[in-house]
Parts: sequence; C-alpha cells; structure tokens
Amino acid sequence: MEEASVIGQSSKPIFLHTDLMNGLLNDKESFRFLSTYIKPTGIVTTKGPMIRAAKKEGMLTIQRVFLIDTTSLTTTIKNVLENQPDAIEIMPGIAPSIISFIKEHLPQPIILGGLIWNLQQVKEALEYGADAVSLSKSEMWNHMTEQ
Repeated sequence: MEEASVIGQSSKPIFLHTDLMNGLLNDKESFRFLSTYIKPTGIVTTKGPMIRAAKKEGMLTIQRVFLIDTTSLTTTIKNVLENQPDAIEIMPGIAPSIISFIKEHLPQPIILGGLIWNLQQVKEALEYGADAVSLSKSEMWNHMTEQ
C-alpha cells in the first residue's frame, strides 16, 4: 500500500476526514482497517458513531461542528459531551469570539477551520484561545505565527 508509507513518513499528524471517504462504514472493521493499514494519527468527522468506532480502535478523533445559530451551539455541546472526541473543530473558523463560551462548557481542545484565508485570521483565532487552526491553503501550512 503506497499511501500507508507516505502517511507513516509524514512529519505532521495526519487526520483522515472520514465523511468524505466512500464505502467507509462506522463500524469496528472499517476503523481496524484504517488503523492497521493506513495508520493515520486519527480522524475528523461530523458523525458521533464514527467518533465512537474510531476511539475503540485507539485512534485520535476530532468532531467537526458547524455553528450557525444558538440551537446548533446547544446541540454541539450536547453531542460533544456524549461522543467525547479528543478535540473539536469549529466551523466556520472566522468566528473566534465564540471560543471562550465553548471552553467554559467543554474540556476538549478547540480547532477553528473553514474560510480562514490569511495569517491575520490565524493569529486572531489563536489570540481568542483556539488551540489550533485547520487550513486548506497548503501555502500556509508551514508558516509559524508568533504568539
């Protein structure tokens, strides 16, 4: 498996976004396959059953949530308490002012992601208390910001 050797040689943690993988079920066999042959650091998903199945295989888990209103915020807190992911990715990442409220209710590290296009947005997210930032723009991956 060529993919596994590339993932194993990476100096960065690799998290697979399992919601985008066709044919992957939220069962122990799927995550046993991933942890045995692909060997990512963990997974990112919006689905509670995927979080629970991956945790049973010893994988790190990030629950991705979309905050659009107060109801989605309340539902997020309930779901994270139920699923117990290792971290939470909050989208869109351009709304860092909500971080302090979430940190009052949940102990997991907070990752902001989505619609983050420049280093100023990264810096602002970290200043507001985000533990990390998830970026699609590969040209920003190796840039370190001053704290």
